[in-house]
Amino acid sequence: MDQRHHARLGRRQRPRPKTAVLLTLHQNHHGALAADWLNRYHLIWKPIGLPAWLNAPHDAKPRGNIGIGLAWELTREILRDHTSSSFAALAGWSYTPTGSEIAMWDRMDMEKRLRRHGWRPWKNQPDPLRAKPMEDPRVRAERLRRRRLLRERFHITE
Repeated sequence: MDQRHHARLGRRQRPRPKTAVLLTLHQNHHGALAADWLNRYHLIWKPIGLPAWLNAPHDAKPRGNIGIGLAWELTREILRDHTSSSFAALAGWSYTPTGSEIAMWDRMDMEKRLRRHGWRPWKNQPDPLRAKPMEDPRVRAERLRRRRLLRERFHITE
């Protein structure tokens, strides 16, 4: 313990690149990934395969056009867009909905929720500026009585 640098204890580790997701997306849904990369960044990620790496001489190993860390950062930005082909491929959707179609379905869902429950988003949020409601004195006395009975039954002393 004394050999460790104490300033580093308790720090979070930085998240690692999600290489499994990225490589799965590249192998199984290459068309969707390539289309999104071309649409957004005007280039395609070309990683080096294991056979090409193993067959290359030791002093001249091939390199991809972009490192896997940067490729994951760029792909993560693509996956944040739920109208991208890559997101649809990973989600198992049969097609990629447009933004207007998503808005239409959201509106239909909202109208159904309004008709069924009378839901209003502005009514369900507690007002942070309003004081918390006071507990009724009879309810509080009953709660304290039940608590006292439990302490007596289980021999709890404070």
